[in-house]
This record gives sequence, C-alpha cells and structure tokens, in this order.
Amino acid sequence: MALVAASVLIGARVLGAADDTIEVWSARADLPPGEQVSENDLVVRRVHFDGDDADLYLRSDKGLPDQSTLTRGVGAGELLPKAALGEADELRQVSLTFTAANGNLLIKPGAVLDVWSSPPDSGDAGAALKGTTKLLDDVVVIKAPAVDESFGVGGTREILVGVHDLSDTQLQRVFSALSNGQVWFAEQ
Repeated sequence: MALVAASVLIGARVLGAADDTIEVWSARADLPPGEQVSENDLVVRRVHFDGDDADLYLRSDKGLPDQSTLTRGVGAGELLPKAALGEADELRQVSLTFTAANGNLLIKPGAVLDVWSSPPDSGDAGAALKGTTKLLDDVVVIKAPAVDESFGVGGTREILVGVHDLSDTQLQRVFSALSNGQVWFAEQ
C-alpha cells in the first residue's frame, strides 16, 4: 500500500513539474472596440500553446500594458491577443445617424461594416449602381443601442463606429452622403 501511495505522489510531482501551460487573459464578457480594458474585464485562463503562439497573447503575470484600448472587439471567453490592444487615438470614433431604410436594423457592437454611398434616386437602377462608391472599409461598431431604444424622430437610428486612419476628407464625404440619405451599410 505504501508503495502505491509513493508511486502516486511521485507521479503527481513529475506531471506537475512537466506542466507547460501558461496563464493568459481572457475576456469575461463581450468587449467592444474602443473600450479601455482593465483587469476587471478579464479572467485568467491556463492554456497550452504550441511553438511561438504564446507570444501572440497577453500573459496575466505581466499585467496589462499602459495602452489597453481595444482596437477590435473581443468576444466573451476569447483569449486576449496583443494585437487587439492599442492607443485610443488609433481608432477615430464617429457617430452615424441613418434612416431605417438605409441601415441594417440588426447591427450590434463588434460588427464590422463597409459603408457605401449611392447617388440620389433617379429611377434609373443602372445609373444608381454605377454611381455607388465605398466610403469606408472595415468600420467597427462600438455602440449600437437596441432597435427599440435607438430610433428617433423620423425613424432614424444612431450608432457609434470606430474607423482606422480616417482622414478629414473621408469624414466630410460620409457626412455629406448621410445628409443626403444615401448611405448604406454592409456587414462583413
């Protein structure tokens, strides 16, 4: 009996010493882009990585970097990649107001959209199709209130999006198209 107990104890120590898992951060709940992340938003997970994959994630024993603003959404339970964090000014936040007819009513935080503009309706579908242009690529939805909470006067909805490398000229084109009611969203 003592021999069995000693074997179990030695085996447990050998296996414990061979544990090659590391502790990394994981999102406690869905975290939208543009949010400043704190340790309260995260949980520690023990994970085994092959090769250099561990270098892609934030180890919990190292703490969070000073610049801990999400540049993309991170889902609940998802390991927190280093590439998802950056400086707050890397993501320019823009409020977009659109009519129900022009936007997807099911847009949720974390969605990635392309923003399109079309010329005013002339009744010529071919001309409208030729005049359609993409205004913005890879726009990340930061805030999108529930449909029943976000429709204002005249059936409009407002969402907050984050855009990387947005120039003032691009922003002017978006606002001009919005004022004409000719902006459309396509979820990727």
